[in-house]
Amino acid sequence: MNNLLRQFADQSDKLFKLQIIRTDSFTGEIGEFVAKEHFKLTLASKVERAVDGTDPYGYKYQVKSKVITCYKVGHL
Repeated sequence: MNNLLRQFADQSDKLFKLQIIRTDSFTGEIGEFVAKEHFKLTLASKVERAVDGTDPYGYKYQVKSKVITCYKVGHL
């Protein structure tokens, strides 16, 4: 178990360095990264409330992410 946790910590450190995640909220962080890349958003600072990113036209967005396992797809 310790080895698994150490590997996870090492990998999360790499995600921080790549600026894919900015906090320990992995689902939300990865969702924001995907939205940023797909919609060309500029991510807001973590202190800005209710805004996760701004598009090139100045529109502001709040991104929501959810983990869905394969067996739940189609049963939402």
